[in-house]
Amino acid sequence: MLWRLQIFTTISVIHYSVKHTDSELMTSLKLKMNDSKELAKISFGPDGTFSGFKFNEPVTRRIDYIMVSKSKGLEIEKYGVLSSSINLRYPSDHFPVLVDLRF
Repeated sequence: MLWRLQIFTTISVIHYSVKHTDSELMTSLKLKMNDSKELAKISFGPDGTFSGFKFNEPVTRRIDYIMVSKSKGLEIEKYGVLSSSINLRYPSDHFPVLVDLRF
């Protein structure tokens, strides 16, 4: 007998350029999807994802998200914001967001 397993999971990468993450749009989105940062077993890196190329200031503004569907069996092992620099400069004004998922 051949069993066929279908997994329906949605993963969305969102660049959200507003100043307040508690806005109506994010509140509505979180009703349908989960923020991978909130579910991660391990989280690392700065709280923010937007540096604005300002190397000497803390990065606190988060405008990049990885949202996942509210699927059973989907686990977020790690969430990280990669904030590497080269010669005291960031290669971009946004930091990459890394998520390690397990189904």
